[in-house]
Amino acid sequence: MTFPEVSTGVNAIPSNIIDAVELNERFTNIRDIFGVSGYYGKGWIPVEPSGGFEFHATNAIKTISDINLTGDLRIGDKITWTHNPTGGDRFGIITLINHNSTVANRTYIEIFGSTALDESVVANTVGVSRMTNPIGWSDTIDFLDLESQGWTHVRKIPTRTATDTIGGSGGQNTTYVATLTFSGIDISGTMTEGVKIRYSQDGSTKYAFVMANSTLSEGNTIVNIFGGTDFQCLDTSSNPITNVSISRDKCPAGFPMNPGKWNIVFKHSSTLERTTNDWGTVANFILAAGNWNMYASGQLHTSRASGRTRTAVTISKISDGEDDPELTSMIRLESGGDLSLPFHTQKNMLVEEKTTFHINLWAQDSSTTSQLQGFGKPTLISIYPVSL
Repeated sequence: MTFPEVSTGVNAIPSNIIDAVELNERFTNIRDIFGVSGYYGKGWIPVEPSGGFEFHATNAIKTISDINLTGDLRIGDKITWTHNPTGGDRFGIITLINHNSTVANRTYIEIFGSTALDESVVANTVGVSRMTNPIGWSDTIDFLDLESQGWTHVRKIPTRTATDTIGGSGGQNTTYVATLTFSGIDISGTMTEGVKIRYSQDGSTKYAFVMANSTLSEGNTIVNIFGGTDFQCLDTSSNPITNVSISRDKCPAGFPMNPGKWNIVFKHSSTLERTTNDWGTVANFILAAGNWNMYASGQLHTSRASGRTRTAVTISKISDGEDDPELTSMIRLESGGDLSLPFHTQKNMLVEEKTTFHINLWAQDSSTTSQLQGFGKPTLISIYPVSL
């Protein structure tokens, strides 16, 4: 079974496909694939596989079971389905197609859509279309056009409604974050964490990550982006954004995959010291809201004239204290003297708002000297988006 030849335009389904009679004239084995679901005459071709259309995974993958449609569906096809049990139509654009004959003969498709795509149950009724504006195709999804090389063009142009520069002093490099607002449209189900963004501004092409699931506020979609070390989103009132595209691909064309461009770095090459007992802050760094991987390393040193001595370091949201034992390292010397050992710690962390983190040292007592020795092995904290 194949789609008919297009009549006008690229990937356009002829508008005169309106009923089962015409479909039977144009398709072979049509009754094996298409039902009579009411999509006829509305610009949609119904697809009703016996296994239905079901949610498969968290990254907006859907499956059409018990059929191989890889030769019939195309990337860029519009798709609609009726949600069960709550009812209501859902819409999306197909951005990936794959067939796996070993798993229930399923056709796997990935969809960009304007509404939440993570429903656990979806009814059998599915429609596909290559018409420009099939019935029911809403403005909330029509903001998408398909491009090549892994990018999907966004027709709706956002404005920058907030911006911040993270770091730039105290041993931390400079990175950029911003808030984009897509006015009068709900695309929060599409602009989810990890989506890559490409846009033009001030004569250059810029890239960013969506750092958390977008939110809807008074009919507007609010998107927080991370531009890394190179891509600062300027004031859109004087430097308007154009040519916006998005992607869920690992490496769409042109997107810089050098980790250094997306890395927040705190580096201290001198010695940080504490000589009084209990916790104390010796340095700070800042993280913007997002889901981050953090790696910390350095050289931890303890010394005491005699007797047991202990020294600890932690990374904490509170000053002069410890709030996460997973980010704490300790060394101990039983009989006095000096001891230096490297420490390493790693954690994935969700930061819900811009937060100052503290590097805190702990000394056993006032006779203990606790140090992060920057010479030879600097204290280094490396942070990058989980979605990189």
